[in-house]
Order: sequence, then C-alpha cells, then structure tokens
Amino acid sequence: MSWIHRQTWHRHRYRKRARTISDQAMESYLREDVPCGFPMCNMCSPTLPHLPRTASHLVIPDCTILETYLEVFQLPELQGVIYFTSVVKQVAARGNLRKGNKIRELYQDARRQCVLFDDTHCVWTAGEPREISSSSKLQLMRAAEYYFQHLGCSTPVILLSDNPSSQEGQLSSATVRPKSPLAAAPQWTQTDTPTDSSQHSAVYDKMGDEELDSLLTGGSTDDFDIEALQQSSVVRDTPKDATSKGVQVLTSAQYFAQFWGHVPVVTDLYESIQQSKQAGAREESPGKESNGYKAHWSTPTVEQGLHLGTVFQGILHMSKHTSQEATVHKGSQGSSLLSQILVKGRASLNRAIDGDTVAVTLLPQTEWQAVPTDTAQDEDLEESDSDEAGPAIPENRDPAEGAVEIPMPSSPGAKSSSAVNKAGDALEQQLLLSNAHSRATQRQAERQQVTSNNTSNKRQKLMPVGEVVGILQRSSQDMVVSITDEDTKALQSRQLTTRSEAVICVPTDRRLPRVRVRSSQLEQLLGKRFVVRCTGWERTSMYPSAHVVRVLGRMNDLRAETDAVLVSAGVHWQPFSDLALAELPQVATAQDWSLPEHEVTNRRDLRGSEYFTCSIDPPGCTDVDDALTARQLPTGQIEVGVHIADVSYFVKKAGFLDGEAYARGTTVYLQDRRLDMLPSLLSEHLCSLRAGVDRCAVSVLWTLNADLSVESIWFGRSVIRSRYQLTYQQAQDLLDGKSPTTGPRDMAVDPRDHAELRSRLQMLDKLTNKLRAARVENGALELEGGELSFQAGSDGRPKKVEGKTPLPMMAVVAEMMIFANAAVAHRIAGAFPGAALLRRHAPPRPEGFEQVRELCEAAGVTLTVSSNRALATSLEAACSASPQAASLIKSLATRAMSEAEYCSTGDIRPGGGGMSHFGLALEEYTHFTSPIRRYADIVVHRQLLHAVQSEPDQAMQLSLQGSESARAKPVMSHAELASAAGIMNERHRASKRAQKECSDLYLLLLLHSEPHIETAVVYGVRPTSLLVFVPKFHMKGSVHLTDRAGLVRLPLTAPGQNTDDAFAVSERRQYRLETGDNCASIVNVASGQVTFKAQAMDKIWLELAASDSTAHGPTLRIRLVSDHHPAVQAASRAVQAASEADYARRAQRAARVPDGQRAAETSGHQQASWPLSLCSTRLC
Repeated sequence: MSWIHRQTWHRHRYRKRARTISDQAMESYLREDVPCGFPMCNMCSPTLPHLPRTASHLVIPDCTILETYLEVFQLPELQGVIYFTSVVKQVAARGNLRKGNKIRELYQDARRQCVLFDDTHCVWTAGEPREISSSSKLQLMRAAEYYFQHLGCSTPVILLSDNPSSQEGQLSSATVRPKSPLAAAPQWTQTDTPTDSSQHSAVYDKMGDEELDSLLTGGSTDDFDIEALQQSSVVRDTPKDATSKGVQVLTSAQYFAQFWGHVPVVTDLYESIQQSKQAGAREESPGKESNGYKAHWSTPTVEQGLHLGTVFQGILHMSKHTSQEATVHKGSQGSSLLSQILVKGRASLNRAIDGDTVAVTLLPQTEWQAVPTDTAQDEDLEESDSDEAGPAIPENRDPAEGAVEIPMPSSPGAKSSSAVNKAGDALEQQLLLSNAHSRATQRQAERQQVTSNNTSNKRQKLMPVGEVVGILQRSSQDMVVSITDEDTKALQSRQLTTRSEAVICVPTDRRLPRVRVRSSQLEQLLGKRFVVRCTGWERTSMYPSAHVVRVLGRMNDLRAETDAVLVSAGVHWQPFSDLALAELPQVATAQDWSLPEHEVTNRRDLRGSEYFTCSIDPPGCTDVDDALTARQLPTGQIEVGVHIADVSYFVKKAGFLDGEAYARGTTVYLQDRRLDMLPSLLSEHLCSLRAGVDRCAVSVLWTLNADLSVESIWFGRSVIRSRYQLTYQQAQDLLDGKSPTTGPRDMAVDPRDHAELRSRLQMLDKLTNKLRAARVENGALELEGGELSFQAGSDGRPKKVEGKTPLPMMAVVAEMMIFANAAVAHRIAGAFPGAALLRRHAPPRPEGFEQVRELCEAAGVTLTVSSNRALATSLEAACSASPQAASLIKSLATRAMSEAEYCSTGDIRPGGGGMSHFGLALEEYTHFTSPIRRYADIVVHRQLLHAVQSEPDQAMQLSLQGSESARAKPVMSHAELASAAGIMNERHRASKRAQKECSDLYLLLLLHSEPHIETAVVYGVRPTSLLVFVPKFHMKGSVHLTDRAGLVRLPLTAPGQNTDDAFAVSERRQYRLETGDNCASIVNVASGQVTFKAQAMDKIWLELAASDSTAHGPTLRIRLVSDHHPAVQAASRAVQAASEADYARRAQRAARVPDGQRAAETSGHQQASWPLSLCSTRLC
C-alpha cells in the first residue's frame, strides 16, 4: 500500500554571518502498513528478523538508555527489543556513528529476534512535525501504546527511560482498557497538511531585547533553528500529567533488577556500566579543580580548521615502547612531509588513546624534530630489552601511579581515600606532564646524537610535531587489564567489602594507558586478566574510566593468556547459533550423509580412475580445501585440474550460516586451537575433500599443449573422489623416486600406485616450474616470512620450537593454487568489470625501503624500487653478494611492502597499480582456493558459478583467442561488495595479528623456561645498542650494550653468569663503549684492547631469554654472548657437522642422477623453495 497522508512543514534557520533567515520545506509521508515484526500478527506482513513468538514482554528503550547501555543490549540474552527509527536517528544525530552502526547490527541480526519499527512514518505513531527531529517522550509513549493495543493487549510492553518525567502519571497495566488501533487513529485519506510558516515570529515576541541581541550578535558563529527554540518552549510548557495507556515505564535499574536479576552476565555488565557512569558523574561535580588537560575544541571549530587546512585529521598510533609518544598517520591527506605528525608527551596527547581518530594542530616549526628517515621503522621493533638505559620509571607507568585508590572503611558520609586520591589528580597531572617533558627532552637528545653519529649514512628530514585538539572518534577496542600490584596488595591486606570501590588497572598492551575501574566485586578480579571498555576521560582525571566487560581467567594461565591475545587482536568468537546449525544437513554423523543423485547429474563427474585425484597437505590436516589432478589425454595433450571444496553448495546466500561465516571472515589458527569459520560438520567432513568419499567441488581444468601452453579452460561444479590424502613429505618422496614416509597420522600409499603417482606429480612439477619462471621473469618477488612450529608438553606449554622446513613440493602446490586463483580472477573480472572481488597488491612506497637500501649498499648493490622486476633484481643481487644477510634483507623487504587487500573492481582507479598484484607479478588475482577457511573465497565461488551458469552444462569452454560470454548481472552490487571487502580485510588482519601474537607468546614462554643461544645479524648501530635480526625466529630486536647506570655490558662467557655482583661491576668499570661509523666496540680503558667489535652485516651470538611480568606477561631479554661461551662452541660444532652431512647427501644424490636430469631438478627445486614463504606473508 502507498502512503495515505502527507505532512508538509517549514524549518527556518537564522544565518548569523549573513544575518538572514532561510526557509526549508520538509515533508513526511505516513503509511498504515508498517509491519510490527511480531510473527503471530495477522494484520501485518511477516518480516525477518522478527520478534520472539513467545516473548514474556517487549522492550522499547529511549535514546539515553540505548546510548548508555548499548553493550548490555548487545548481549545475546536480550531479545524482544523494539528499536524505534526516531530513537536510532536521534543517536546518529548526536554524532555517535559507531554506536549507530552497532545498533543497526542488532536489529539486522535475525538471531537476536529484535526489530526496527519505523514510528516516524506509521500513521498510528507518527508525531507532530515538531516532534520528529527529537523523538519526544510523548511520541515514544504513543508508539508503545500502539504496540500494546496492536498485539491485542496480550504482551506487556515496557518503555525504558531514566528520565523521571517519562514515568509520571503512568497507568498500571491492570487499569488499561484495550482499544483497537483502527478505532483510536483517524481514518486518513491522501491529503496534504502544510504548517504555518510564520510561527517563528512568536519566538522573538517572547524574547527581551538584550536576549535577542545576544542571540543574534553573540560570540557564537553557529546557525540556529528557530523552530527548535519554539519547540524547547513548547516542551517546557508540556504538562507533566501525560499518561501512557497500557505501557509500563521503568528505569534501567528497575528493569534489569526485575527481569534479569537471575542472569549474572547481564546484571554484572549493567552494574559495571552504572558504576563507571556514577564515577564519571562524581568527577564532573562542581568544585573540581579545572587545571589539567586542555579542553577539546568544539566540533564546528575543528571542522572549520580542517576546511582551512590548519587542523589535520588522522589515526593516532602509539609508540610500541612508551605511552608518552605517538604518531598521527594522515594517509593521503596533505603533502608527503605531513604524512606523519609526531605527538610527544601526555599534555600534547590530550587524552587520546591508540587507534583514536584525532584532530591535530602543528606546533611552530622551531619545535619540529630533525630525525633520520628510518625512525618510524626503528620504532617498529617487535622485541626489545626493557633494561634500556633511561629513567628508572618503567615504561607505560606514570610517576604517581603507585598510589592505590581504594576507599578504606569509614563511617557514613566520611570522605574516602579514593576521593582524596581523585582530588589530587590535578597535582599528579602537573607532575606527570613535567616528568613527561623531561623524558621527551632526553629522548630528543638521544635522537640528535644518533643523527650526529650517522650523518654520513642517513638522510634527514624535519618531522612535524603537533598536539591533539580534538578526538573525532574513539577507538572501539577492548582492553585486557589486570589490577596493579600496589592495589592488589592493598586489597589483600584488608577485608573486602561489597561497596563500589575504584582500582587502577594496567593493560597488557604497553601502548594503552592505565585505567580506573570501579566495581563492587573486586575480589573476583584479583589475580586475573579481564576485559574492560573505556567510558570516558575527564579533563581533570589522570586516568580514563572503564567498566568490566568479562573475566578471562587467572594470570599466567595459558588459556586465559591466549584469550587475551584474541581480545587484543580484535578477534571475537562465539559458538554457532542454533539458527545457523539448523541449516546444516540433518544427519547424526558425517558418514550418514551422501550426495543426492540429482545433484550428481547436474555436475561434471570426475570420479573415474583416469583422474587419480589426490590432495597434498600438512600432516594431520582435517579441513582439506583443495585437490589436484594431472593426466595424459589420448590426443597427446595434458589435462591438469585444481578442485576446490564447494562450500557454496552448503552455505546458501543470505542464510543464518552465511551470516555467521561473513561475521567471522576467516578461520583463526592458534597454537592450541583453531577457531573455525564454519561448523566442524562442514569444515572437517562434508566439505573437506577427504580420500575415499564423494565430495562436491568447484573445478578448474586446463587443457595444455605439448609445450605446456594453455589450449582451453573449463570452470564448473563437479563431483570428485580423492584417491589419496598425501602429506607434503610423502608427495616429495614420491617425486624424488623414494618410498613415501608414513607417519602415525598419515595415509598409507599402495606400492602399486607409486609409479602412477610419481608420473602425475612430475607433470605438475614441470608445469609449475614453467609458470614460476614466467612470473619471475615478469618481476615476481622472492620474499620471506617466518613461521614457527611448537611442540607442547602434557601441560600444554611449549617445550620445543623449530622453523618449518620448506619442501619443493610445497612450491608445486602453491604455484597450482596461484594458477587457479589467477584464472578465476580473469574470468570474474571479465564477467563483472564493476563488481568482481579481487585481491590487489599495490606497489610499495619507496621511502619504506630505507633500511633495506642501506643493507644493499653495504653489500655493494644499489636498490631500485621503480618496478617489481627492478626490485626483485636488486634483492637477488644483494642476497647473492651477502648470503649471511639474505634472510634479513628479504624479511625487511617484506615488512616494507604494502599489504595485499580485497577490493571490488568498481573501486579501481587509474594509478596505484590498478587491479594488479605487485608481489606475484599478475595482472589479476583473487582468492578462490580456500573457501573452508576464508569467506572471500565463498564470494568468489558464487561469482564464478554465476558467470558460467548461462553456459551449456553449467560450464564453459573458453578459447584463449575467443570472445568472452555475455556479461551477467553481478551477484553483489559494487556498494555491497566494497563494504564486504572492507570487513574481510579487517577480519584478515585481525586473524594474522592473533596468529602472530599467539606465536610470540609461545616463544616467550619457551624462552622464559629455557633460554636459547642463537646467531643473529647486525643491521644497525645505535649510541648504546645494536639492532639485530635472529634468522631462526625471523625476529628483530635490540641488544643494549650498557645498563641504566651507563656501565658497559660485557658479553656472557658462561651459563648463569651474574654480571651485577660487586666484583662483576668493578670489572665492567674498566671498559668503555665506542660507537660511530655504523660500528660499535667495547674497549679496555687501561690497555686499549678491543674485546668486542660489531658492525652492520656482522654475525654475532645472543642469549634469548624472557623475564616474567605480572602486568604484561613475559618480556624478551637479549644479551650479547662471547664466542668462547660453551653453548656457542657446541652450537658451532653442531652447525659444522650438519653442513658436512648435507654436503655428503648432495654428493651422494648427484652421483645417482644423470647430468641432464640433475640440472633440470636443481633449477626447478631452487626456484621452488620460495613461493611457500611468499604465500605465508602479507603479500598474498
């Protein structure tokens, strides 16, 4: 049904600069068919999502309730919530865009059984024109009454509001007489109702001359709405005896106590938010000292500064080593000189937290810093020794943060110690800012010393320095914290009470500030890691306020620490909902499922013995995404195929399961578990291409000529039966002509099939060598990324670590996956030129290669980054000239590269690399081969199948010289795809970060229990330290050559050596440290003898250990080790023995292989050793 009534009214705004009044006409169209969302309603059309069928009550929150307690409404327990359009618009109008997006997710998620009701356009609930912009209380109560009567007065309706005026005069539900909505509302016809355009004159009549003159010519430059003034007077004149017929109005406290008091997760979160809110209100109370942080600029002032170019907007990134320093990355805004702005000191940070979007103004150019161009990269050190020379105050710890803010028992009305502490915040603030300035001055002097010592090797530039004047958008990240040791001791020293008390908590992430948490259940937080969320940071407060979201577990518990990693990385995982699980095949076990016969007839049958399909994966792999085939055709041609699990057959678009897979985005692989994107019934069984069972697949088949050129390609759905599920080692053994090694979890290979398997693997090996050589010729990069494998003990803690050894067969499989991804990318980009999902890798920024350039120059090679081919040539030359630094050069080059990302072809603009993939040297690339663990691949499957569905037999024969088929309508519009690509990029980054941080955690736990002696390569020299790279762990770090007192740290010569006793300190006083010309030396003062010397590209020995930290977990400690250390001598002998054994194996193999075959295999296997590392980095 169309609209039945139209309202037209005028808005008049006074423009203060022009001193004119503008007239804006506005219209509202009312309807009577706006659905209520209740599934049992016979008068409204069904909707999805919908309200619960058997709801005990329905809840309507007002704007204030929704803003304040949004996190409570995000809990899955709360269902049957009705979100009014007027309320949602009011939240957005207040500038809370992030909260508006979260509210949208609530009513769009069908699992929550909540709905959005358009009360502003429903004829039964729409308010007067003056009410529409503000969602008045009368309008909400009228809409709530409509719901109660519309549902036959059978389901209680509760309006939540903490405003007392909303509750006055309400009627009890027992006295309400049901009334039909049709009888209560007027019978509208299609009419127009204009408003009086002269109403604004009444406003001026009520204002005195001085008030009017102040309003029209006052200091404010903001325009104002004349009707808003009139409306405010109307609201003030509204009688307070307005009643609500049939609606119960409750405060938040009454509602959550009455209906949710038995659910701890709801009540705990509500009380935590309430206590944090009360604490913030007390800090805002009159009489508080006004000195402290500067007030943030108003939104109009910031917007004017952005328009004039005096204010810059960007995301704030804290330094990894101190909470006193940050940079604001502006992206493409402004000139390259202003791409990063340095913000130093707490005063200049002005309550900004890592990840906030901030407004920054620049300080005078006299305060800008002359820094080397690699400062930003030096700040990116992933591990460092916390004993760096400097102030004795630990990093991320303020001088006054030792004060415990715990109210001691006292009589009612007495002032608690916490209040005294808070009253002293302003003084502590001044001390903090003063100390921060002195530390900043010290860091500035150190940087200037670095510059003076390295002016011959480093180019310099002025780095702008600024201060934060506004926070445009707070970061939504959660913090993992624990109560400080001081507050823990204070709590344990006295009897705990149930009163609400405040404590100071320290985050595990050193970049985040300490927070103040108020709770009445502190005993449940002692000795535990828990998650908090910031609620605000007042000007006069030293710490931001936060409330508890959930408890992870006890500190040092491996599960709790891993959960903390997930929270810090932004990975949110919950069990699959019942609605999603209901969409799975309803079978008792996976063995009970079979592919329907009608589905087999609609697919290409590739189960014949001639295909000999096999999968090749790591040992113990259960989520098998891909399988390979290769065979000789009767025509003499070769057919090779890549077969990928057909997840889209089970996961239907727009279903509940599809929604959950989209929300997860990717499977997260941790050291102790795997967080699946799909339920295990699919990921490990029905979709997994296991051996010996029929499985659905989406296949790409190439027909190749004798010279391995592509004759034709076939895309389509198929049914396959894998013959063997091989491991990489088994496939490599077969390719090498050996009997395959069979582990305890490996599938045995029938000896009668060895020759057949070897023949087909050789076909794939030959093809991939050619494909790889072509990409390398086009400029594909040979980069490196480390991946560690841990062996855990019975307690789950790591006992051993080793790097994953690449096998040539890994490169064969990787190259076939790249081959398939590129072919599919070309197909969907041709079919949907404005809405195809591709994987783009933009060219890197040249300034990001400063450290790589210095290393190349040290090796006598000039680095060129003008193209991927030039870069690959330079890196190969540098690695050949300096083999001991090859791993370092490739690792630093990987870090300097831009990150590959998903994108819609509709976003491609001229410049910036277009759709191409810089690292792989491909014009088009996408992700098609891993749909079990990546949602992007499911999207690509749907696009590919949609592109070929118009072809005969649901497939396509594509001649490389022929024309493309007619373009089909896109599966997703460009806008939808671009939005999905952004979310998939975010999920992908969060997954990678979680995997890396979990690996780092396990490595530090291992080093804490057992220090390791390892080799490292020096790649930089600082005044008091060496920058090193440990190839075994692909880890960068800093080795400090002096302690806090400035005494030289001598290399360790024995295990467990104590260098801090009186005799050792006395000996250390006899040495001095000399640095300069990119070299560091330890010299005996008396004799002048050099006992240690290192420069860039030198190999040195280090002891890697980890110290325990209650707040932050284990922290890496790196010490220099002498060549005479027993462990070093033992390691040197082991390396020499391994080298001799490897040489003997190579010689023995060379004696068995003919010369021609030896040359071909050597060439192929040398090139095959790197694509695996490439695909494991950020590039793919």
